[in-house]
Amino acid sequence: KRTTSGPDELPHWFWNTYAYDIAPVITIIFNSSFKLGIVPDSWKLANLLPVPKESPLTESNQLRPISLTNIIVRLFERAIYTTELVRVMENAIHKDQFAYKRAKLLYTVPHEILCNKLKKLPISPYITNWIINFLTNRYQRVVVDGVKTEYLPINRGVPQGTVLGPVLFSIMINDIRPVQASNLIVKFADDINLGIKVTDDSDASYMETNNIINWAETNRMKLNYKKTWEMVIRGKITRPLPAPLPMIVRKSWLKILGVTFQENPSMWDMHLDELMSKACSRMYIIRICKYYGFSRKELDLLFHSLILSILVFGIEVWGCASYSKYLSQVDKVLKRAYKYGYLMYQVSIVDILNNKDRDLWENITTDPNHALQVLLPPSRQLELRNRRHEYELPRVRTERFKRVFVNRCLFNFI
Repeated sequence: KRTTSGPDELPHWFWNTYAYDIAPVITIIFNSSFKLGIVPDSWKLANLLPVPKESPLTESNQLRPISLTNIIVRLFERAIYTTELVRVMENAIHKDQFAYKRAKLLYTVPHEILCNKLKKLPISPYITNWIINFLTNRYQRVVVDGVKTEYLPINRGVPQGTVLGPVLFSIMINDIRPVQASNLIVKFADDINLGIKVTDDSDASYMETNNIINWAETNRMKLNYKKTWEMVIRGKITRPLPAPLPMIVRKSWLKILGVTFQENPSMWDMHLDELMSKACSRMYIIRICKYYGFSRKELDLLFHSLILSILVFGIEVWGCASYSKYLSQVDKVLKRAYKYGYLMYQVSIVDILNNKDRDLWENITTDPNHALQVLLPPSRQLELRNRRHEYELPRVRTERFKRVFVNRCLFNFI
């Protein structure tokens, strides 16, 4: 596919055009490198491109460093991953880990610790030796507007822009586990979310936090305390708040994967305010396009792409919000869009929520390996009467609890 070339400056079209001619030679090189466990020195070179994370750019820490290796290396990495590593990773990587993104943390991974963890996996020794050699004696240079610096050696970190980078980082953090099985750790790339149920008799938050801090020290990695917060979700309970964790700032809200949560689980004011602000600012684009003669079909496509995608993002999570207070705000935007000709058909947020719920519910119930299978209620132990499902329905005492995703689906789709 179309991709940027690395330090060798061989473009992607070269490999596409002459693939059949050079395939025999490349195959010999691949097999020799694999058998010997040696990566050619030219494959260990990388161009480091600073990409802005924010705008306007005022400080160097607003840049994200992206490593570009040679295309041939990426081809070989992908071959190793798809033929040798993918099955091992599916079984070895814990289900509390979901994704990967570029982050500075990847540049602090100690190679020797990573290699020791790699050796413990049921991977071919040829693959292990090749990866270890792939990580050693690497060099990179910075490239900005065609200006190139001298190559400098790097002795730690997982190279970004490579196929194996996400795999190696997943292996590195795979052994982070909660001390108590009742507590929840969810790893999304280099972000960790720790969920702990606090009662009058038990508060494991300090113990679980220290567990992660000790893991970081043992693995010679650093936690970013500037981006580490705690939030106490308590609803209307008047019980005194637990003591704050040392060195960690307590906040009344947290934004997790684009959804803003507040202390009171019934409150979604901050999240809806942000959604409405983004939607209204983008509505101006639709108005300008209509002024310049865009058809209703084209406006409908623009509205779905620019505005509706924002309004319904993560709705499976915050769809439990009160309709009269929150969801009705989205309905007003949709009705106004249909009235002004931005939508071809009138839609409601309730219909959208039901469709989103049904799609996700079917994915969960039909895939035994789905990450959200743990949310399903236990199966019934006694067969009292014929039913279309095997789940033991939870006791629902409040309207708020009935509206959460799993309960919505249980009462709507089974």
